[in-house]
Amino acid sequence: MRIAVVSLKGGVGKTFVAVNLSTYLYRYHQKKVLLIDLNGKVPNTILFAKTKPCYWGERLFQGIIVTPFFHLKLANTIEYYYKKDLEILEKVYDFIIFDVPPNIVKIKKIEQYVDVILLVINPDFLSIYTNYKVYRILNPEKVKLIVNKYNKEIDLGIISAIFKKPVGAVIPYSNDVIEAEKRLLPVVVYKENSKVTKAFDELCYLFTGKRIKKSVLEIIKSLLFI
Repeated sequence: MRIAVVSLKGGVGKTFVAVNLSTYLYRYHQKKVLLIDLNGKVPNTILFAKTKPCYWGERLFQGIIVTPFFHLKLANTIEYYYKKDLEILEKVYDFIIFDVPPNIVKIKKIEQYVDVILLVINPDFLSIYTNYKVYRILNPEKVKLIVNKYNKEIDLGIISAIFKKPVGAVIPYSNDVIEAEKRLLPVVVYKENSKVTKAFDELCYLFTGKRIKKSVLEIIKSLLFI
């Protein structure tokens, strides 16, 4: 499956979502994941690698970096031969995830190469307004709304009403994210019992149909039916 993580507004946590989604799919679902960072000149994702960045090769299957959490490819442009490259990579990887910079041209261009677009927004009106502009030029059937840093200041129903689409996943605001970033770790690795980790379990459920983190009620129910 090919997924693009996008936002027209910077600072909403787009790369955070891409990194933790990739890590969770690999760590808990044992999926083979390639994260392609299209912020190639200034890639934040390289912070999670244990080696120096490699820019060898323009093709997507060249210069892939192995990190402890996912495989990583740094790129800067979207080329016509990506279609062929992705067909090759899909024979190796279960998920190919693009971290797309806040550039409306790149966001629109990547749409043709992916199955799902995760539109990351924050619960503030500037983020909602900015991303609604890009939402209007995308295929709504491909888009899933991801509300990051949710603090309950804006009702989720308002966001759904604006986009005329239900919110796909909600990632709560948490200090765990700050502590994980200090250690250069995805939060789903840093703190497995974090409410943020639970949110990524729900997000992955949209693609895998499986939940790893069970609630206390779910555990009790499973025990009763043993």
